[in-house]
Amino acid sequence: MNGLACDRNSWRRLVRSVAMQTQSWVWLFPSKSTLIDPQGLSEVTAVSRIWKVVSNQRHGNTPRQICVGILTFLAALSWTLPSQPASAGNQRRETRAVTPCVALTFDDGPDATLTPLLLDILAREKVHATFFVVGKRLAYSPGLVRRAFLEGHEIGNHTFDHRALTELTDGEAIAEVEMTDEAVMAETGHVPDVLRPPWGKIDARIETALRGAGLWRRIVFWNFDSFDWLDDEAPLTKLIGAGAPAGAIILMHDIHASTIEAVPDIIHTLKMRGFRFATVGQLQACRNGMDPGAVSAAPPAGSTPSHGWSSGSFAHIMDGITPLREYFAHRLGS
Repeated sequence: MNGLACDRNSWRRLVRSVAMQTQSWVWLFPSKSTLIDPQGLSEVTAVSRIWKVVSNQRHGNTPRQICVGILTFLAALSWTLPSQPASAGNQRRETRAVTPCVALTFDDGPDATLTPLLLDILAREKVHATFFVVGKRLAYSPGLVRRAFLEGHEIGNHTFDHRALTELTDGEAIAEVEMTDEAVMAETGHVPDVLRPPWGKIDARIETALRGAGLWRRIVFWNFDSFDWLDDEAPLTKLIGAGAPAGAIILMHDIHASTIEAVPDIIHTLKMRGFRFATVGQLQACRNGMDPGAVSAAPPAGSTPSHGWSSGSFAHIMDGITPLREYFAHRLGS
């Protein structure tokens, strides 16, 4: 394996990804009164406790070992803090599940080779997931989104060309969403109820533009990044299985062979922890103590935009620190 060199260029992307998950560093300490778990643990306290646990682990003092500690802290932090709302008026909503559920979400597909394999796995395991599809890819993989929809999976809009909406004009952003709606509608007869903006980038200007065009809907981010885009030797099963809390919206991509290969073990590990699987539209049923299979895969019409933030249990975050450290040590060749 070629280890990821611990220098500015090689791991800057990883740090940026973790930072993006919190949307803005301003949100690291929004309020000491903001609660992240039932015990009333504030975000500031959570940050300090995570840092204490990470810094007390023995990483050594080589550049790579130092990187392991820093990246472990940042990734654990990203599991804890909320995403920035699309507008100041949007309130953060928890996805703490009464029925312990997790939502598997897959971005950037469909892929003509890998997505069918993933659908076969999900069918065999009787698990439903949410696919945030890139509109232009539907033409390369005809029938796949229709198959996913008919098999009970939720289909979300991930724009047409996977461009950052905040870097586009209003008209371009509208076209990105509208063209994907049309592509999905042509295959499924259904317009996606949820939108995940590429890289989680959305702001008040884009919200206003989409509302004006009648294209606004529930926005779904994620609260558990699998980092599956790094390479094909990452121990995804251990990372996700040990770290994902109840209510987690897990970000993966159905365009990486390593991800598809890991999915069966990920599902088995999470099942052993007692988790049920839900689409993002079914998480409300879990919060209400219902079986996620008893409700539609899509969220109810007119549901409030949600940003997929869940603190889960702080104990789960702490339990996940060791797998995170091992994960980055593996990736950096420490």
